[in-house]
Amino acid sequence: MTRLLAASLLACVAASTGCATSDIDELRADLADVRQIANDAKAAADEAKQDAEAARSEAAEAKAAAEEAKATADEAKAMAEANGTKIDRMFKKAMSK
Repeated sequence: MTRLLAASLLACVAASTGCATSDIDELRADLADVRQIANDAKAAADEAKQDAEAARSEAAEAKAAAEEAKATADEAKAMAEANGTKIDRMFKKAMSK
């Protein structure tokens, strides 16, 4: 943006001081180049933003899947512990006979 501002300022100065037409045309070309660079940078930033949003969405989906897997694992652990307790009671009961 600084180059764009500087090129614009130079174009104004050149026009007001009576520079040759070729100098003004060169400054206009430089200004057009700087504008193109700025547009390219904006397009790249927009694309990066879209990529970041897609990554954020995928991360949220992965987090949800991980939370679901953890809940399932916690459930399985609780069932295994309950079964272990039941088997211990059955074993103790069988041993006491």
